[in-house]
Amino acid sequence: MRRKKPQRKIRSPFKTFLVLLVLFVAVYVGYVCVSAHINGEPVNFKFWDKNVPFSKSYQNFVVAGVDDDGYRTDIIMVCQYDFAAGTLHILQIPRDTYVENNRTDKKINSAYGSADKEKTLFEEIETVTGLKADKYVVVSFKGFRDAIDAIGGVTVNVPMRMYYTDPVQSLYIDLYPGEQTLSGKQAEMFMRYRKGNSGGGYGNGDLGRIAAQQSFYESLIDKLLSPSSVIKAPKLLGVVLKNTTTNFSSSELLNYITLGLKMNKENIEFYQLPGNADYINGVSYFVADKDAVAALVANSFTPSGGAVPVNSDVSLKKNKYIKVAIEDASGLGNSDMDLLELTGDTLSSYGFNVVSKKKADKVVKHSSLVDYSAKHASDEIKKIYENVSMTEPDSSDEEKGVDVKLILGSDFNF
Repeated sequence: MRRKKPQRKIRSPFKTFLVLLVLFVAVYVGYVCVSAHINGEPVNFKFWDKNVPFSKSYQNFVVAGVDDDGYRTDIIMVCQYDFAAGTLHILQIPRDTYVENNRTDKKINSAYGSADKEKTLFEEIETVTGLKADKYVVVSFKGFRDAIDAIGGVTVNVPMRMYYTDPVQSLYIDLYPGEQTLSGKQAEMFMRYRKGNSGGGYGNGDLGRIAAQQSFYESLIDKLLSPSSVIKAPKLLGVVLKNTTTNFSSSELLNYITLGLKMNKENIEFYQLPGNADYINGVSYFVADKDAVAALVANSFTPSGGAVPVNSDVSLKKNKYIKVAIEDASGLGNSDMDLLELTGDTLSSYGFNVVSKKKADKVVKHSSLVDYSAKHASDEIKKIYENVSMTEPDSSDEEKGVDVKLILGSDFNF
């Protein structure tokens, strides 16, 4: 259940628009100039690259904070941006999350330190969450510290006395409780603190740590959207680019900047991976609750790669024998929401064998299911799309090698 959001003070729409416009111009100009300088290319101002469309209605990407030796990711977030709704959902994964792998170290925060780096991290995130990502942004802690300093620090409430030293990691944490503006170095202390040298720390372990990190992110978002950050945008972007590894193209980043300016704090939701602390072979781990994770992903994310809602009446074993054809007769055209792709991904995640996807020659208002089988195969799809009506097959419209055809009308609703 999502928490009730506090009432926000209403700001002047004109002032808000002006701030966002100036922020965008500053970020965009800074991005182009810094990127050109780093890549040794001429400065080329181009607002939007039409040749880099978003092919799906959503995109999953990973944001991770890696320690200074480039081995462990103390911060792991899998993010999903919904282009149609303009929302960003972020699932935080505790660094000590247990994951089955071929390494001696079964904690997910060591995945990035393997030979395949991002590939291994993607695979282990999918194993734990069912969410498949293909893009990443990895920021070093040095970049994190410099970025916080570039915007003048972030104000948060430190919930307790935080003191911890670890000479091996060159980690020194020393913060007192209370509301305060943290510098980059202090912000790193806040984000990395789990417990003191003699124990103590967050009462519920990594879950408490994640909750504290989320409060930091919320304060950071407020600071980034404040007028005081506008003139610092070029400097901030330079710091981020210098200390970030990503496989997003320049055009994709520019597209995201444009989309980001349409967002506000209410469009961003943070979630934490459900589970509990436990010991396995004498080692402390965070063990994800598989059923609770599946429910969270089903309710708050668009599932991918086989992540199926729990408590579903749909039988995965039976579905693999049902051949489905999808026909888009919605008339929506080329929009950010690709109905064929998204519907195909959804049915595939429930185990159905999607054999074809095509645009219809004409637009129809009502969605329908046409069952060509003698075993009522459409009943299984009906459990997913309850509002789609059943239609008797027409002898002139027989689909060879297909058990069920799902026709997406203009009233189709996920």
